[in-house]
Amino acid sequence: MKGRIGESTAYGVVLPHARRVAKIEQLSKEGRRRLKWIDYYHEKQNVTDTCRHFDIGRSLFYKWFNRYKKLGLSGLEEESRRPHTVRKREVLPEVQDRIKEIRCENRAWSKYKVAEILRRDEGFIVSSSTVNRVFHDKKLFWPSPITPHQSGARKAWKIKRIRAPKHLRGACPGSLVEIDVKVLNYFGRVFYQFTAIDTCTKIKFIHVYSRKTAHCGQLFIEAMLNFYPFRVRHINSDNGGEFLAECHMYLESRKVTHFFSRARTPKDNPVVENTIKSDEYEFWAWGNLADTTVELNEKARYWMWKFNNYRPHQALNYLTPMEYFKTNFSK
Repeated sequence: MKGRIGESTAYGVVLPHARRVAKIEQLSKEGRRRLKWIDYYHEKQNVTDTCRHFDIGRSLFYKWFNRYKKLGLSGLEEESRRPHTVRKREVLPEVQDRIKEIRCENRAWSKYKVAEILRRDEGFIVSSSTVNRVFHDKKLFWPSPITPHQSGARKAWKIKRIRAPKHLRGACPGSLVEIDVKVLNYFGRVFYQFTAIDTCTKIKFIHVYSRKTAHCGQLFIEAMLNFYPFRVRHINSDNGGEFLAECHMYLESRKVTHFFSRARTPKDNPVVENTIKSDEYEFWAWGNLADTTVELNEKARYWMWKFNNYRPHQALNYLTPMEYFKTNFSK
């Protein structure tokens, strides 16, 4: 299509490669999209076909077409939607100065206290939100000079929870030991069976305590590390408090990596969960409970010896855990 003398020529029709020129003009993506509408209209000379082709409304097309005719390429860009008149903050300078004085004298006081002081002593009715905006405008924030004391349990709660890699489970003796706690009820008395099992050899260690604390967890870990005939490198537990604080710090001192399972996800600790069920169905349910930790631990030691040295383990091709360890890993 050729332009006529005295008439305006269509941008993108007379001038080839209009889109390339639009890039030179640094037109935005939306601006280039609107330019396509206008190019198509100049080619077809039909608003209805153009709107149907691009699936837009006629009013939208005319809006941008008229802006393009009036302003050129710059008219295809979005304008600022900021209101022409913006409501200014109606806080008197003397009120702002008084807020700053009160805040500087009492740096730990919140916006609520400062607003109440202004109302009570100065007679200024100012909302706490307005006081907070003045805090931000005048940068009236300071770091606390005192670091709050944190107990060991609180620090332990902030331990980064690292998940155990899948390749560690069953890789070699000591590559990953899973630990957990089972509750034992005996005529209203509650005891706690701490259980550890090596995921490779299935050698198990258990001990019963009357409480479930981080200190008991530390004692259990110490006894467990001394019990195994190989070095334990990694331990996986749930997020219970008995495995945090002192227990976790003791593991760090022994250079043992502590992994955590996801919250309320027993399948992250499958081997120890399964062996705890075996303890319940094969031993404790058959009248082996007692009312003191001394008696319970005597029976637990017998069951632990039987599990490790006498009971055939199906996952080990019916070898006992100790037989499996001596056959495959003992030198």
